[in-house]
Amino acid sequence: MWNSKVSQNAVWLVVLTLVLTGCLKADKHSQGVDGEVAAHFQITRVEFNQGPVQNKSNWSIVVKNSYQLTTCMEDRITQTSLKGHKFRIEGEETIKKDVADDRSCITWTEEIPFEFFVKQPRYLKFERFIV
Repeated sequence: MWNSKVSQNAVWLVVLTLVLTGCLKADKHSQGVDGEVAAHFQITRVEFNQGPVQNKSNWSIVVKNSYQLTTCMEDRITQTSLKGHKFRIEGEETIKKDVADDRSCITWTEEIPFEFFVKQPRYLKFERFIV
């Protein structure tokens, strides 16, 4: 049988362990896949809208397309809003710095040059990172 003194010490040991564990700070830079810094947010929605098209003067030949992108996010662990959190959208260079709105979203516009007389259509790949 358990002695009351032993069981009381075991309870205090468990309580002390939980309290001390709660006092530990999280790692500032959590490591993700391949040693990269892991994000603490996840994308919940992406919206993509084509904006105005720029034509050559006096001709109906498109030279530039505008695209408006909206990305909504939430905290990966608590699944709460990121309203007011600062983000950067990066590609080859920083495209925009923004703060998440009331919906926990950031919106930016990109202008993509368009070659109307190209012989073969091609896909364009653009990588964007939200930091």
